[in-house]
Amino acid sequence: MIWRRYVISLFIGVGMLLSPFYYAIADAELVVDGVADLRNHAFSKKSSVSLDGRWRFFWQQWLFPEDLLSMDNQAPETAFIKVPSNWNRYQANGQAVGGKGFATYDVKVLLPPGIDTWSVHLNDISSAFTLFINGEEKLTVGSPASKAVTALSKFTSQV
Repeated sequence: MIWRRYVISLFIGVGMLLSPFYYAIADAELVVDGVADLRNHAFSKKSSVSLDGRWRFFWQQWLFPEDLLSMDNQAPETAFIKVPSNWNRYQANGQAVGGKGFATYDVKVLLPPGIDTWSVHLNDISSAFTLFINGEEKLTVGSPASKAVTALSKFTSQV
């Protein structure tokens, strides 16, 4: 049996306030320590799954898909953040990071064979970001950057 692995990575720039961030709308938190294992999920033609839960989180780091794949064996120092939420109260070096900065969010989505058509729905991300799926850049909104002077935030909903 061949299992598909979809990697969704977000590179979010300065001024980030992560509001509800959804793959779609559903009920339970399915992401556990950066992985949403949906291989045994009972999908229907119109089903949707919310990717709520604990995503891998890399504060003040721009990581690209190849960087994340090389980090597959989660080291003990891997940090996690609850999604949906904002990072304002996230603790780095014992201090809340506040609303400004940049980070990489990462989640692996494992799907069963036969799921060939799917979409990603992003709600209310009021910041600049780039979305990668399976290592391929799919969407950029605004201009994500590590410095406020070069970042351009944008508020938008996307499918």
